[in-house]
Amino acid sequence: RHIKNTASLVSDGKAIRLFNHGIYLPGQGFIQDHNWPDTPTAVELYERVYGKSPEGPIYEAYILSAVWRDGLQKGLFMHKGSESQKIVDAFKAMMNNEESRNYLIEKLGDYPIFYGEDSKKVMDSLYSYVTKERLQTLVNFAKDNMGWSTATYVEEKTVD
Repeated sequence: RHIKNTASLVSDGKAIRLFNHGIYLPGQGFIQDHNWPDTPTAVELYERVYGKSPEGPIYEAYILSAVWRDGLQKGLFMHKGSESQKIVDAFKAMMNNEESRNYLIEKLGDYPIFYGEDSKKVMDSLYSYVTKERLQTLVNFAKDNMGWSTATYVEEKTVD
């Protein structure tokens, strides 16, 4: 949405990009989003403004939501028994087509794509962030501040 709706406002000097959330990669955590190298990550901005690293339950809930938001962006899930390999092969063919890839990069930015077995590593990594404290704080925030009546804490989904 940023590329489509607001990037031109930034380039025209009508808006500023305050921060980006970074790119989440399994085993590396959040790294600088190379699509916006002139913009600090949210954590870098916090450190710049407050002179210290963010910490506490709200920060932990932010990390949980950011990891899942980033890790699942544009995710495609299929039921067991589906012909998922055909879909994986079609996506790989599309991304190996220079014209298709360039079109997607122009519209969405240049981000890593995980297919098949590699995507399972992403999912395993995401689940490793679901602690009791993070999940409870995030659920409470969603209920109390966002008004999401469907937000529910499920303890057996945590890693601790």
